[in-house]
Amino acid sequence: MAVNKVVYNGTTLIDLTGDTVTEDTLLVGTTAHDASGKQITGTMKKGASLNIIETFEKFQATSTVKNGNVITSTDGSGNSLVSTINSDGSVSEVYTAADGTTITRTSVVNGNRTFTDTYTSSDGTTMTKVTTIDSNGNANYTYN
Repeated sequence: MAVNKVVYNGTTLIDLTGDTVTEDTLLVGTTAHDASGKQITGTMKKGASLNIIETFEKFQATSTVKNGNVITSTDGSGNSLVSTINSDGSVSEVYTAADGTTITRTSVVNGNRTFTDTYTSSDGTTMTKVTTIDSNGNANYTYN
């Protein structure tokens, strides 16, 4: 049985409930416990800079405006995401943080249930995430 919170005499000793570690954000072969308390083993390749991917995936829009093929979203904290649906079906997005830093993502459908997302941050860091959907509908990720 997985345990994700330990309280002793009214004092919380361990609390994993807010942890965000997942198998795909943990280095290959490394073990940890996720927010449910379940032991997991990492699948992320060494050298992967996931910060730029996590920034995109954590963005929570509070306001969205659509103008043709461009969608502009904001989160109320000064961060924004501008998404453009290109004529070839790919999607280009620019995330701008409140401090002015940017991350660009281009998403392409490769066929055969495979998608490629390329992320580039304003400091020049580039990361590629390939998502493959297996025959059971499960997503598998590879980071380069």
